[in-house]
Amino acid sequence: MATTTVLGHSIERREDPGLLTGATPFLADVPAPGALAAVFVRSPFASALVTGIDTSEAAAQPGVHAVLTAHDLALPPMPAFGREPHLGRPPLATDRVRFVGEPV
Repeated sequence: MATTTVLGHSIERREDPGLLTGATPFLADVPAPGALAAVFVRSPFASALVTGIDTSEAAAQPGVHAVLTAHDLALPPMPAFGREPHLGRPPLATDRVRFVGEPV
């Protein structure tokens, strides 16, 4: 019985030329009327205490519908690696930033 495998063989990817040349749109390029975009501000600090977040300047920008922080959302911790509830982390930094790029 013959078994086919892709290991060790080149695979022709037919979608690449269109994506690389701009002939095929990425999903993010497809217009979605009425859809809103979300943007996360990320910490430039490796370790810092979050003593407050002033959202007034961001909220005043044209086209901004909402500016939300961890305290506004009150989301429960997400289990680390999907299965370790005791290692759960909040999706957004609350009282402390623990790494560069952590969403606040």
